[in-house]
Amino acid sequence: MLRITVAGCLMLLAPLAARAQFKGGIDDGTHVGQASNRPFGRNIFLGGDDDGWAMARKGEPTTPLPVTLTEFGGRWQQRAALLFWKTATETNALHFELERSFDSRTFAKIQRIAAAGHSSSPRSYEYPDANVAQLLPAGSAYVYYRLRTVDNDGTALSIGVDQKAGSFDVKVFALEMVYIPQGPFWAGYNNVVGADNYGDGSSLAPLQITSAFPPTMGNGAGQLWDPRGTGTINSSFPTGYNAYYMMKYELSQAGYRDFLNSISYNNSDFLPERSDLTTANHATAGTKLFLTGVRNNLEVRSSSMTTGYVGADANNNGTYNEAADGEWTACGSLLWSDAAAFLDWACLRPMTELEYEKAANGPEPQPYPRFATGTYIIPPTGGLANANTSAEKQVRTSLSTNYINTSDGTIDAPLRSGYAADATSDRKLSGGSYYGVMDLSGNLWEPCVTTANAAGRSFKGNVGDGILSVTEGRANQNSWPGVKNTENTANAAGEVLKDYTVGIGMKGGSFVEDYTAAITSALQDPNYPTTRANAKGYGCRGVRQP
Repeated sequence: MLRITVAGCLMLLAPLAARAQFKGGIDDGTHVGQASNRPFGRNIFLGGDDDGWAMARKGEPTTPLPVTLTEFGGRWQQRAALLFWKTATETNALHFELERSFDSRTFAKIQRIAAAGHSSSPRSYEYPDANVAQLLPAGSAYVYYRLRTVDNDGTALSIGVDQKAGSFDVKVFALEMVYIPQGPFWAGYNNVVGADNYGDGSSLAPLQITSAFPPTMGNGAGQLWDPRGTGTINSSFPTGYNAYYMMKYELSQAGYRDFLNSISYNNSDFLPERSDLTTANHATAGTKLFLTGVRNNLEVRSSSMTTGYVGADANNNGTYNEAADGEWTACGSLLWSDAAAFLDWACLRPMTELEYEKAANGPEPQPYPRFATGTYIIPPTGGLANANTSAEKQVRTSLSTNYINTSDGTIDAPLRSGYAADATSDRKLSGGSYYGVMDLSGNLWEPCVTTANAAGRSFKGNVGDGILSVTEGRANQNSWPGVKNTENTANAAGEVLKDYTVGIGMKGGSFVEDYTAAITSALQDPNYPTTRANAKGYGCRGVRQP
């Protein structure tokens, strides 16, 4: 089954940051191979009955399937979902049948596609499901697809991956990404303050970044000045000059829920690792994932991966993932180890502070001070409308006000990712950046690799590989700053490696701080929180290079 996420997307034109899982088989429990990487994802094939996605039919014959499937995926192409699949071999294959569902339970056939029949060479197929975005029922967040093959004697079987007869689910998670083009930009602001922002080492005026090769740091003319510390930057450090993709929205609670529900490890290990749950209550329905913070709507739903370990329940009625259960709210209370695990799993990486400034400000120098909206007007005080739904927004009290969520407003809580944007909003009213990235000022802090210390400056810009550590589900990218999550106890230097954050900073402010923290040039001391109580204003957003 293929699931394409459209929740929270205002446009369906951006590329997908996707990860697919293929699981199935009859009692084999084996890893059966991996498909080739796609530009924004990694496909993983797992086997085994009762593994949470498999729906093996043990009464069917064990003869080989007529088709060997090597890839099944999808991407948005304007308002159509373009579905594509590849086969390695076909034997006596008549046709494929594509089925669509909006609830993952009731499927309807939408198209029949002729198969090659007999083929020993790779074959590629695709089908555009036109205008599917307009067909989504109100409150529906996903589109599901299922692919079947029918052979020449009329027998319909689910497609396997070098496996015996069985049903296979293909699950794709999509994140809308914004393309930040290659080119120069200015670090810092055109001002004489210079105390807490990047600038030219001699004049403290903004410094133009004109190359992918990192600038020399120091207090000389043409050098990058960082008032928090200077040193040699790794030659592969992402300066923001090269093109990259950035998540358009902060990670929502639905995104974090789906991430947790997709991990096939023992949930008694990884759920306590990624939340405030314990081995004693990780399977107790109704237990909150985060004990502190604001508008944390995620709870334990069940102990079954098939049902879903985690669900959203903002109204506390015990029925999960309803239209007003708050799954679209940006996910706060995340430690860096949580954000790193998600980014690694999603084949993304953390942004650098320089990449943040380019995405927020664009290519031209900016006067001081500025929010990501391109202006500097104190945030509004309007209340909430349609709270906890996909249409949640702040009531507009002025058309001349910046819509960024800081402590100066009246809400004091994280809001829906992209809450201020609608069909009538301009950059200022939408909370969008120069390139259209939402909420880079306010709502939740953005985790960023810092240039303030050697751990951050050593970053090479590698993306995640879609694989987490066994059992606990930790990021395995040990070259990322702050990712040394291999132990729970202190090492010889007294560092608790699970909470190791050296090299990771933050930009953009949050609902906890006043609007001065949301100024895009502001360089923060990289003291990332290591407790949930202090992390209530911290979220997750990632990037990756094309």
